[in-house]
Order: sequence, then structure tokens, then C-alpha cells
Amino acid sequence: MPKKLSAILLSRPLGQGRTHKMLLPFGEDSVLSRTLKAYQGFDEVLVVVPGNPSGVEEAIQASGVSARTVSVSEETAGTGAQLRSALEAAASGAQGFAIGLTDQPVLTGEVVSEIRERFSSGKAKILAPVCHRSIGMPTFFDAGLRKDLSSLAGESGLWDVL
Repeated sequence: MPKKLSAILLSRPLGQGRTHKMLLPFGEDSVLSRTLKAYQGFDEVLVVVPGNPSGVEEAIQASGVSARTVSVSEETAGTGAQLRSALEAAASGAQGFAIGLTDQPVLTGEVVSEIRERFSSGKAKILAPVCHRSIGMPTFFDAGLRKDLSSLAGESGLWDVL
């Protein structure tokens, strides 16, 4: 039986024009809408939004994926704070977490499904895709690491783990 997994999509800081990069156009979709399509079929999808969430709900609806937003203060929107807020909002019954970014529009559902299947069928506590010796996203974490992930601080905490 597959593990119950929550996808957590973290956001990059607001762009120079104070527009979320995830809301920029990408073909006929937004960056976020295209990214979310890769996470279709997860038990839960959380989109972390620093600052003003204007336009995010519309992008989620356009994707056709059932997702909800987790708002964080723009001033404390570092990776650690975003991850902590998302883990607090995530379902208590989640058996693992796929941590990705809101601005990965070329990520395909096939790639995410393959990584998810390997994580669900294996015993690894952490599973990260690697391409050309670089760790990619989404990275999967067992729910037993929830407390450890929640304790990561600052902007570099998660990246230090990876």
C-alpha cells in the first residue's frame, strides 16, 4: 500500500516587482499552475506563500490540483520558517513529505511519480533526486523526521541537510 504523502511547495522571495515568481506566466499557465500539475495525486498539497497571497488561489484553481495555501509573514519567510509552518499545517497522518518549490514549471508528473514510487516502496528516510552530481527537488522525507525538519532554522537549514 502506498504511503500517505504530503507535498510541501516552498516559495522563493518576492521578485523585484513584488510579484511572486510562481505567478509569472509560463505558456498559457502560470509557473505555479504548471508546477502543481506534477503533484497531482498526492494526499495533500501545501503551497507556502510569503507575504501577500493575492493571485495564488486563482493559480491553484487553474491547475486543477486540490491544494491549499499556508501563509507566512514576508519578514520571516526564510526556508526554515516556511517549512515549519507547512509541517504544522500538514495532516497528522502523513507518512512522508515531498518538499519542492513553487517555481518548477518544467517538472513533470512522471518524474515526481517515479521518485514517489521509489520512496513509498523503499525503506529510506530521505530520498533525493540527483542529476549531474546536484541534488534536486522534490526531496522526500519520512514522517519520523518531522520534528527534526521543524527545528531547522534560517534560510540555509534545509539546504544544509540536502
